[in-house]
Amino acid sequence: MTATNRTSLRLKHGRLSISDHSASIRFPSVQTRSPKALRILSIDGGGIKGIVPATILVYLEERIQQFSGRVDVRIADCFDWIAGSSTGGILACFYLLPDPERPGRPKLSAKEALERYLQQGEGAFQRTYLQQVRNQLGIAEEEYSHRMLERQLKRTIGKDVRLSDLVRPCVIPAYNCHKDEPLFFNSKTADRFDSLKAWQVAKATASAPGFFRATRLKDANGQSLVLQDGSLWTTDPALCAYWEARKATCPSEIAKSNRQTLLLSLGTGKMSRRYLVKELRRQKQRGSVAFNKMMAKQSCTAQQRLREIFSRYEPDGSYHRLDPALTDATSAMDNVSSENLQALHELGLAYVEEEKERLDAIAKQLVALYEIG
Repeated sequence: MTATNRTSLRLKHGRLSISDHSASIRFPSVQTRSPKALRILSIDGGGIKGIVPATILVYLEERIQQFSGRVDVRIADCFDWIAGSSTGGILACFYLLPDPERPGRPKLSAKEALERYLQQGEGAFQRTYLQQVRNQLGIAEEEYSHRMLERQLKRTIGKDVRLSDLVRPCVIPAYNCHKDEPLFFNSKTADRFDSLKAWQVAKATASAPGFFRATRLKDANGQSLVLQDGSLWTTDPALCAYWEARKATCPSEIAKSNRQTLLLSLGTGKMSRRYLVKELRRQKQRGSVAFNKMMAKQSCTAQQRLREIFSRYEPDGSYHRLDPALTDATSAMDNVSSENLQALHELGLAYVEEEKERLDAIAKQLVALYEIG
């Protein structure tokens, strides 16, 4: 397999062209890794801007396949834990979906996950006629229909896939409105949420205030939960993912010198100063820009803490933060115009071109840790 090039992932009419992977392959089962090798993938929230990290992961998966010599390797094989907040939580579910025809194997390649994400995103951010009328009259509780979001998630994730069916542990945050605190969904400690479907968890973490009505769920004890977007607590869930994964998989007796932790954190596009000025001039309402700045500051705090942790407590580990600067694409979470989808995709492709050396190094690290596991 050759490396991904700039034309192989081009969007056509709002859709991603995907090559056929129907060749007969013997697939290994997803197995538990050694606690000495811990690999974590974290994906930020950001609405439709999830196209950016999804595009980067297509390249990373293909390079891992090339370096390992195994065309069957998937993103879920390369990480022990996958975390995602809001739109990142939806992507996490895509990568961890089980294949009913191959027990223990992930269903989707990174390319297929990106294609499915595009379909889900375009469908979720569409207004019905009734929704448009309510918005015009000023009586709508939400900008878009939560029922439309639910329908799209059932279609792209599957209506019967449970949270506990996902092939790897996950960390998917949501905001508990009643208790004013975060709630972390974990597919491998899902006793409290054993009855929940994966699409319900994805809907909860993506129910952004103003865009969608809060998601109402019940846990195994019958307790009612009113949940909103996980980004209200943490746009960048990498720090939460690190703590949950380290706590669950690495006992304290393991010597620090033996730890081999790799944490890959993917953003959905950050605002440069030049971009911020352009957006302020273009937008009549400046609240959205201020909100994006607040989320960026929150993410910067998490990054600073993680750099300190890896410097002091993970001497043999590595923390990678990949977050391209927004250029032609808008920061709006709900802009699903074909022009913006293309711009976001192009942003991801351009970042891959600029950071090929770094991405290849990460791919080689993952292959080495895959062999250790």
